[in-house]
Amino acid sequence: MAPACRAAYTQESCAAWKSCNPQPCAQRMNHCKSLHEIHFYQKSEDLIFPKAIFARLVCEINERNHQFQHSVLDVIQVTAEFTLTTLFKYNVKTMTHHSHVTLTVRDTQLMMNIVKTLRSEYFKSTAAL
Repeated sequence: MAPACRAAYTQESCAAWKSCNPQPCAQRMNHCKSLHEIHFYQKSEDLIFPKAIFARLVCEINERNHQFQHSVLDVIQVTAEFTLTTLFKYNVKTMTHHSHVTLTVRDTQLMMNIVKTLRSEYFKSTAAL
């Protein structure tokens, strides 16, 4: 292949690559950082929220009507975080089903409707037993 032809070929392929991959370098770096954070939190066995902040949230929701032991708060926090991570896991599945890159309110509403339907169907079937 002649040098001029080779140069034109590489410029065309470079332009084609850039048209298929329009992300600037900074966005790719942020994407790598996000993936790194995701892997970090998936590997860690710590809780997502600090205990003091979660206890404050429970007290605020409870409107300070009751007091909780620390072990009870731990169980509530583990259960709440498990529920949230499970919902987000299934939200990601609805998001990819719609070929979205960003989680939308519509995806979350669809997931919550599915959960409500499954819960009502489950309790109907167990009530018959």
